[in-house]
Amino acid sequence: MGFSPDEITYGLLIDGYNREGHNIQDTPKLYYKMKFNGPSIGHMAYSLMIGDLCRRGKVKEAEKILKVCRDKLLSPTKSIYNILIIGHCESGNIEKALYYYDEMIRDGLTPPSRTLRALAELANKDNTLLIVNEVFDSLANI
Repeated sequence: MGFSPDEITYGLLIDGYNREGHNIQDTPKLYYKMKFNGPSIGHMAYSLMIGDLCRRGKVKEAEKILKVCRDKLLSPTKSIYNILIIGHCESGNIEKALYYYDEMIRDGLTPPSRTLRALAELANKDNTLLIVNEVFDSLANI
């Protein structure tokens, strides 16, 4: 009788590869086994992959993973939105960060203070405080 890995097991493997500086897609054998023979990849696995890419400054690649997630009819979670917003803030892209912030609010999710701080810090650097004032004003309506 063999062991069948579940999503948590695969999530731990993804996290291990991420910590070693690798992307799970860099290991084709495991990635394809996971994709075609493993359990359904859920929010946890996508969140780990998106987080890893954002931490390495590969925000555009992270957005591709988000598209795969959406193609599988999985709506982004609060965690996924936060990762993308902070990733875009760290890469200096206020427009994209605000895009995901707006999407997050439309989906009925409330951003944590860390996300709001990242937006405020980037706006302060970019002299776009008026935009962030709109963000904070919108919080009053939540």
